[in-house]
Amino acid sequence: MLFEGSQERNTNKPLLIDPATPEATMNTSELVEKPNVNTDTLDHDKLNSWISFCMKQWEIRGYQDEELLDVYQEDFEGWSKDIFGMAHAVLTRDLRNFLRDWGVYIPKTKGAGGEINKNLEKLLQLEKPGEWPREEFDKQVKAKTFFSRDMKQLYQQYYGVASQDTPAATPGVVPKA
Repeated sequence: MLFEGSQERNTNKPLLIDPATPEATMNTSELVEKPNVNTDTLDHDKLNSWISFCMKQWEIRGYQDEELLDVYQEDFEGWSKDIFGMAHAVLTRDLRNFLRDWGVYIPKTKGAGGEINKNLEKLLQLEKPGEWPREEFDKQVKAKTFFSRDMKQLYQQYYGVASQDTPAATPGVVPKA
């Protein structure tokens, strides 16, 4: 066992693997401890580091759709809009966009970052993934920034396009028009 409990969830996705190294090599140099929102003294750096760490690890493991929602809820359990508000606004916006790009519906509202924080908090309470409203899905398609299996299926449903014509599902690569 690599770390206590690391093999319980999914043995196909090892903990803290650096994609540039063989899977047997652990990269613990960037390990970030999860902030305990009930007991820790919270500060911007601690919260920002955790948000960045989570997004990096989710991308390495290829989480998307309902699985991504599940790990988001695990990793941010107990967070409130006020705690999200303590983090840098660019990171909370990036977190919202990451979730959207990988198939988790969260509203993309304009205005102050407070709306993002409220929506991130609401997402923690969902028991199942939210449905993508057609208008929101169309915005995501127009931006060409979706990569999940579920979103590709929804694209086919809405637009009637064969799977080979849907945008590519390559992490970090935005499909071209």
